[in-house]
Amino acid sequence: MDTRELHEQGLKLRKRIFGDQAVEARMRALGDFGAPLQHIINAYAYGDIWSRPGLDNKIRSLVVLGMTAALNRPAEFGVHVRGARANGCSAEEIREVLLLIAMYCGIPAANDAHRLALEAMGLPGGRPRVKIAVRPLLETDLVEADRVFRLAFGTEFGLPEPTAFRGDSDLVKTRWRADPRRRSAPFAATS
Repeated sequence: MDTRELHEQGLKLRKRIFGDQAVEARMRALGDFGAPLQHIINAYAYGDIWSRPGLDNKIRSLVVLGMTAALNRPAEFGVHVRGARANGCSAEEIREVLLLIAMYCGIPAANDAHRLALEAMGLPGGRPRVKIAVRPLLETDLVEADRVFRLAFGTEFGLPEPTAFRGDSDLVKTRWRADPRRRSAPFAATS
């Protein structure tokens, strides 16, 4: 089979798994610059490897979920959760893979993967797909962080004392430098 045939076979399989619109959007996402990469993905990943007879695509999907979670590739992980569902994987099977991630790759990787899987499957507990606006850091935020830090680690520890706040009242601007007076907290704010 030549490269053109592999590409067509892979594109057909990829669209079956992920849907026409999703694949077309991903193929256009990087424009002409990304066209060679999309050709490689269609021809070799899906036209060759995903089309081999040794495993069914349900198993391949579960394997890819494990790999993308282990490699901390959240965008690919979410795409492949949806693909795994299209390939017949149940939420329970996906969860079992993610529990293996906890044992072999660590709890943080498994926590992220669980959250992303819920999000991709549209189940409760997933984060909504919106960008969150971050507000400026306030002086009260530092005071509260210092209070919590001191409660957790004792009064001899804590955040360095900020000596100057400039600019808008809502925005803390400070520089940090070494402060030899504080052995337990090696930095102090200066103007």
